[in-house]
Formats: sequence, structure tokens, C-alpha cells
Amino acid sequence: MPDIATLDILGAITITDRPVDAEAPEGARWFFTIWASAGAMAVLPWAILLVRRGNPWLLLMVVGAVVASFLEPMLDTLIHLWYPTNLPFTAYSAFGIHIPLLVPPAYVFFGGVTAYGVYRLIERGLTFRQFFVLEGALLVSDLILEYPGILTDAYIYYGEQPFQLAGFPWWVTIPASTAVLIMGFLLWWLAPRLRGPQKLLVVLVPPIGIGASYGAVAWPGMLAVNADLPGILTWGLAALCLLPALAITWAIASTVATDRGKTTAQFPDPMSIASEPQPAATPPR
Repeated sequence: MPDIATLDILGAITITDRPVDAEAPEGARWFFTIWASAGAMAVLPWAILLVRRGNPWLLLMVVGAVVASFLEPMLDTLIHLWYPTNLPFTAYSAFGIHIPLLVPPAYVFFGGVTAYGVYRLIERGLTFRQFFVLEGALLVSDLILEYPGILTDAYIYYGEQPFQLAGFPWWVTIPASTAVLIMGFLLWWLAPRLRGPQKLLVVLVPPIGIGASYGAVAWPGMLAVNADLPGILTWGLAALCLLPALAITWAIASTVATDRGKTTAQFPDPMSIASEPQPAATPPR
């Protein structure tokens, strides 16, 4: 049976089938916390060095990734992900979930470093086919990053999950990889157009990209794990996540692929359009 969500008088959402008694092994809970935190700290000197060289984008994406980490409890509720409560240090709690300290640093890699890498690849030029290869590579990289935590019980996907292998539901990689592609594309589009304080808008790229991907791509899978459906329909719904992901990849590739004759200069700059003098209105006769 799917989870049953209830709303108490204080407005707190509770899910009856969450594995609230699960505990992460001692070694795993400390390893992933230290690994994630140290990795995020290691990114900062690189980001600051780029700022000194006139490139603020990585640092702004890192800040935006931390902001995007506040989406985690909502997404966890919808995709049925649970962090054992004995993981060290709670960053914050929401939706009845204790978000451990390792989550914001993990977003630094997911929504900061990886998305910045996609931006640099787009900037250097990708063909139409290479965009789909990139999407596939992002999907595989998500699998590689997820399995160590899954196999060591550092976090748990619970309930009846379609396409689950060794504890990890593979359908979850589809919106995750598409989110990175969207973030990289948004940064590519914004970077040459923002001036001065406008550059701070890049902080919004990670939460927008992640929210857009999970809203547009993950909704069939989220419906599948939260509805009382026969197994074949659950799997079919989760498989549908692939269609919007491919559509988004196709749209981005068709827009900016080098073998489609697209360049940054061909896209209108909304800032310059707004500043252009407008022709005087013709008085009515």
C-alpha cells in the first residue's frame, strides 16, 4: 500500500509508512557527513579564485545550490526518501523530516559544481547529439553518486518503488540529471546578459532549475509512488518521466547546439531591448 499522508491540527504532514526507526551504521553516517562537508569546503577556494579572475558564476551557483537545498524535504516527501535521524547534525527540519548536515553540501556538487561544468561545456560548444550523450552521462553519474549512500543505509528510498535495484529506484535519476542540464543552460543564457548587481540573479538558477525539472519531469513517478495503483501502472507512470526529460533535452539542444547554427549572439537580450528607444506613437487621425 502507498503511504498515507495526514494533516494534524498544527499543520504538520505525517507519512505513516516512513521508516522512522531506521538508523544509519556508525561508520557510514560519519563518513558521508565528513565527505560531503569537506568536499563542499574544497570547492570554495576554487570559486573564490574564479571570482578574482572576473568569473563569479561558480560561487553564485554554490550559494544558489545551498538555497535550493531547502527544496529537499518537499521532494523527499514526494519521492519517498528518508534520512535516518541518527545522522550527525540536523541542518533543519520540515515536512516531518530531519534534513541532515550532509544535504546542503551535497547540493553544492549537484546544483553548483556539476551545473557549472555543464555551463562550461555549452559555452565551449556541443553538437545536437552530444547534448543527449551529456544527459546520459549525467544520469550515470547520479547512479554512481547515489549507490554508496544507498548500499550503506545512509539514506533510504521507502515504499513500493518502481525500477528499484539494490535499494535505489532508477527513475529518480531522470529528473535529477535533467535538472543539472536545465541549470547549466540557464546559466549559459544569463551569464553574458547580466551586469553588475544583476549577476546576483544567478543565485536563483539552482532552485529554479531543480524545481522546474522535478515539476515537469518527475511528476509521473511521484504520482506512481503516492497512488494506490497496480504494479504495471506504477512502472508505466515512472517510465513516463523519460518523455519530458527527452523533450527538454531536445529543446535545449535544438536551441544552442553548434551544428544547428545557434550562437549566444542570436538570442535577444531583454536588458538591451528594454533600454532601446521606442518609436513615438502615431497620433490617431
